[in-house]
Amino acid sequence: MLYFQIMFVLHYHLLGVVATTTKELVSFQNRKIKLSPETSTRRRKPFPPKFSS
Repeated sequence: MLYFQIMFVLHYHLLGVVATTTKELVSFQNRKIKLSPETSTRRRKPFPPKFSS
């Protein structure tokens, strides 16, 4: 019985950790998008010609 209790507690602890980390990541991404919506398009553009030689 102790083994199942430990697994139960570990499972819920992991679920809580995953939930909090995903919440933080989503809020961080939302902040980044709100601050600078043009950075994602800038990253995809190629380098200037002087660097590509």
